Amino acid sequence: MPADFLTALERQRYQTLPADLREEDLQASCWLTPADQQLVAQQRRGSNRLGFAVQLGVLRLLGYLPPEWYRQVPGSLVQFVARQLDLAQGCSKPTASGRRRLPSTCAYC
Repeated sequence: MPADFLTALERQRYQTLPADLREEDLQASCWLTPADQQLVAQQRRGSNRLGFAVQLGVLRLLGYLPPEWYRQVPGSLVQFVARQLDLAQGCSKPTASGRRRLPSTCAYC
């Protein structure tokens, strides 16, 4: 049986997206290549394209998708991706903590 090697705080940190991302982090992990743009364009609605592209960015940033990652997405990440896709800012909703949550449907896209 493996021993626990992470403290509760370390485990929580690995399961949480950073609340504030630097521009360099966004460009390194969330910049959409032409191949990414083609893949994203296959999604039907703007909200689906945005969610798919944000998912790509989170995967590149952390290397995995933490539990309930979509409730933790920083607004800066959503804005960075939405600008690349020429989507309206309204595709995500702020939560009580100030972070953005991607909706299942988006009236703005």
